[in-house]
Formats: sequence, C-alpha cells, structure tokens
Amino acid sequence: MAKRIQLVLNQDVNKLGKLGDLIDVAPGYARNYLLPKNLATFVTPGILKQVERRRELERQRQEELKQKAIQQKQHWKMSVASKLLSKLVKTKLFSVPLLAKMWLI
Repeated sequence: MAKRIQLVLNQDVNKLGKLGDLIDVAPGYARNYLLPKNLATFVTPGILKQVERRRELERQRQEELKQKAIQQKQHWKMSVASKLLSKLVKTKLFSVPLLAKMWLI
C-alpha cells in the first residue's frame, strides 16, 4: 500500500475540498494531477500556520454572522409585535390594559 501525501489546496477541487483545506492523497494523484495544474502545494510549517490562521478567521466570521442574524431576528420579532399591537389598539378590538394583561400572561 502506497504512502499518502499531505497537500494544501490552492483552489476548490470538486469532491476533494475547498481552498486551504489539508488533504491526504495518493502520490500518483498528487504528482500527475494536482501539482502540475497548481491545484495544490506541499505542506510546510509556514503553510500550516497560514491554514490555521485562515480557519480561525473563517470561524470568527461565521460567529459574527450568526450573532448578527440573531440580532436581526430579535429586532424583526419586536417590530412585528409592536406593529400588531398598534393595529389592534387602532381597530379598538382590544384595549391597552387588556393587551398588556394578555402580553404578560
């Protein structure tokens, strides 16, 4: 059984990985396909540091996006609720004290 080679992808490769991913492939696949087409490079300590830094930045970006989405969802819920309450009061179907009582229960 042949030894596997560890590479870092320079581009997204279908069914293999995305830019910056560490992959283990057969030596022939690396030598005949990935390296000549400049789709991947050999792993060095410097490249490993870059990969880890890129992953950390991506994780932080995803966390920021998640927090922003949560805030937008809460803001949307509050605006919808306030619009609904104002319409109910304007139509005079419910009084403000009754709505407050229903809201708290």
